[in-house]
Amino acid sequence: MSNLIDVLSTSGLRTGEILPRPEIHRLGKPHRAVHLYIFNSKNEVLLQRRAPTVDHFPGFFSISVLGHINAGEFSSDTVRREVEEELGIDASR
Repeated sequence: MSNLIDVLSTSGLRTGEILPRPEIHRLGKPHRAVHLYIFNSKNEVLLQRRAPTVDHFPGFFSISVLGHINAGEFSSDTVRREVEEELGIDASR
């Protein structure tokens, strides 16, 4: 089951339209996502390889953490959820 995502206006405000992730991408509708770049003490960035089954750039390298903000969700909650899902790190604190 796909997550539902808020569609945004060109000014970045929620329009009230909510679509599943594949549909929002298929239609090219603007939507929110979070990006988290994790650097170590040598200023090296952690990259991850995207799964071969994703619909955008399968198998490509991507940033440390990337995720869609579910409809009605706060971006801070999304970051914590994605850190745990993608890296297995408990970011609830």
